[in-house]
Amino acid sequence: MWMARLYPTYEPNTCLISNGLSTMAFALPGAVGAKLAAPDHKVLAAVGDGAFLMNSQELETAIREHVPVAVLIWEDHAYGLIGWKMDLELGHHVEVGFSNPDFVAYAESFGARGYRVGATSDLRPMLQEALAADTVSGIDCPVDYTENPPHRGPGLALGTLLTIFTSVRPRTRHRGPPRRCRAAATLRRRHRTTSRRSRISEVSVSREGRHPS
Repeated sequence: MWMARLYPTYEPNTCLISNGLSTMAFALPGAVGAKLAAPDHKVLAAVGDGAFLMNSQELETAIREHVPVAVLIWEDHAYGLIGWKMDLELGHHVEVGFSNPDFVAYAESFGARGYRVGATSDLRPMLQEALAADTVSGIDCPVDYTENPPHRGPGLALGTLLTIFTSVRPRTRHRGPPRRCRAAATLRRRHRTTSRRSRISEVSVSREGRHPS
């Protein structure tokens, strides 16, 4: 969702998101498909750790079929978006945390390259190296959501990560101001609808309290 809301695009079909059904685990197989469709382009799958683990076996497919893609794994040890939505709509979240394997060793076990971001300065050169490589690469990047309360945890700030991520991407032709991914408008509409529903629910509950049946 953060890509849909914050990542600027300058050309059509350069930011692909499974928006219609909000399908998790789309990023890695989607990146493989995008690279097969446009082999001359550099392709990066940006994915959370939860969604990555749902389809991580596709690293083997990419290695076997020699489809060089880079995979940036945002590691927060949680279904972050689900927790955020729970906090927004319910005021708390439950059972969204989990533990992760060693993503570097995991990528290397398939024959891919593995990277781990330890500091902000690591990310740009790692992205550049992974995108230039003629093989599959996995980049483990811890994310700190303190810029978006109530999330807490170690790692890079989300705003810093997206700034670096944007600056690394080569721009071929610039045609005016950047566009947002099409998913952004839909997400904003859903957020407004959800907020209205939440307010209606709150009013209904309070009325029941004053006028018990």
